[in-house]
Amino acid sequence: MRFSERIKKVEVSNIIQRDDMNQDLRNSLWNMFYFYLERDSSNNFAYGLQKWLYFRLYKLPIDEIKQYYSDYFLKKVILEDNWFIVYDMLEETVNYLASGNHYTIMNKNDFIRNCNIIFQRENSAYRFVDEVITEITNEDEIKSIEDGINAPLEKAGLHLKDALILLSDREHPDYRNSIKESISAVEAVCRNITGESTLDSALPKLKNKGIIIPDMLRDGMKKLYYFTNSEAGIRHALMDESINLDFEEAKYMLVTCSAFVNYLNGKLCKIGK
Repeated sequence: MRFSERIKKVEVSNIIQRDDMNQDLRNSLWNMFYFYLERDSSNNFAYGLQKWLYFRLYKLPIDEIKQYYSDYFLKKVILEDNWFIVYDMLEETVNYLASGNHYTIMNKNDFIRNCNIIFQRENSAYRFVDEVITEITNEDEIKSIEDGINAPLEKAGLHLKDALILLSDREHPDYRNSIKESISAVEAVCRNITGESTLDSALPKLKNKGIIIPDMLRDGMKKLYYFTNSEAGIRHALMDESINLDFEEAKYMLVTCSAFVNYLNGKLCKIGK
């Protein structure tokens, strides 16, 4: 973990790449392409893909393409073009592979799977879903996490920061403990308000402190708490190592718990606490 991450100086918007594409992500995508292109000594695949991109994406004269510079063209697109053009190019690559009009050095499904592995590892806000690149982390979610981290509430910000860092570690993401840190942020706030020892016991007592929460919302948070904790020696889902927890579960918990922390902060402000 880098120094800036350890001291919690990394912004959410810098960790989750939504409106940009950093060099690590670009290099990883190019390296993936390079491994595929190494299989094609004739350069026919790169040439065919460049023609496809000239026609479909760039609207440039196809007859100006020089076949044995096509791999350089693809590298230049990935490493230097605007981030959104790179995503366009990846989608068009999938369309090219789906068309059947290509030399078979690259399987469409393998290409999509490898792109998604890179997107997840490098914390892109996007994934391929049914051959289309789809946003999975939007601006509102990022804002919710940032607001939760910065909320003036007991220990909540520290737990949410830790959850974010565990989620976004490019080398060894720890989704299980990220989820635990997310729910701990909610628990810390509720315990501080009520004086209770657990989130389970604190949620019903919030009303005694003037914080009225609809029953369904309170019960929903209680169920998330049960998902992440053991009670009376019973092992719940999160404690079971056989349960596969991925980026999507960890991100959901981080966004949801950040939103609940912000919700409680708003309630406290209304009653002047």
